[in-house]
Amino acid sequence: MRLDKLLSAVTGKSRSDVKKTCKSGKVSVNGKMVQDPGFQVDPAKDEVLLEGQAALYEKYHYFLMDKPPGVVTAREDGRFPTVMDVFRDAMPDASEKGLSPVGRLDKDTTGLLLITDDGELAHRLLSPARHVDKTYEVLCDGILTREDVDAFSTGMDIGEKKPLKPAKLEIKETGLPYPEGFEPDALGNHGGKSPRSFDPDVLKDAGKNPAEGSAEDALKARGKNMPEPGKPCSLAYITISEGKYHQVKRMFAKTGKPVLLLRRLSFGPLHLDEGTEIGAVRALIKDEVAALKSAAGLEEEA
Repeated sequence: MRLDKLLSAVTGKSRSDVKKTCKSGKVSVNGKMVQDPGFQVDPAKDEVLLEGQAALYEKYHYFLMDKPPGVVTAREDGRFPTVMDVFRDAMPDASEKGLSPVGRLDKDTTGLLLITDDGELAHRLLSPARHVDKTYEVLCDGILTREDVDAFSTGMDIGEKKPLKPAKLEIKETGLPYPEGFEPDALGNHGGKSPRSFDPDVLKDAGKNPAEGSAEDALKARGKNMPEPGKPCSLAYITISEGKYHQVKRMFAKTGKPVLLLRRLSFGPLHLDEGTEIGAVRALIKDEVAALKSAAGLEEEA
């Protein structure tokens, strides 16, 4: 591998900038200064130092973010801050070249988000064939019951071509007070309107296409089956193995108990660190990367 290519990958700087750094005499290989940007190095064997600090080459990079609310899961967005804005603030010295979030969390959803430049791993983790488990903590409007647990476990119909795969619903607590200041729509989105995001049955009753209508329309159509703000809430964990659009919110809307708060706690073998701060970002350790590759069927490359 060319020296300038390695340093560009490590620092995130352009090849032209790295070439200037090499020619300035700030780079050494195995104890000897090297000013030739095209000098060949073996990342697995050679010791490369940049201004006296080890330049450790890694082909791919893996980060875990505790996504905050109010940011969209995208690299760029013209209207809202993105998870990559959060990444830059949390990891100012890390290169974001090639990095992308794996999967999607809604703007108001918090919790675990994997960010990587390993496209093959990301593709496999999101593939419907892998059935990677994802666990969420949910606060919903209404009292969850054993009937809801059974409905989730048998494969719910939320208007997709096929019923969903069985999901595990674990009720933690019921009778909690309704949080102040919340005015979510039928799916728990906090902005009032959210195209394509309503339970099909709600919009069928309203006589509208899922790409039309508003939260108000959906709530009116739901009528007495949709709890009014102020009624008791429930706290639960739900584990799913699919990633349909707004899946968790649509499942709870189907029961007439819309989501108020949603937080992802785990993604495959990855779990949020206990006591982690929302908005925090850290690099994965080798064991976590190996576990992810195993979940994606890439054990031989771990």
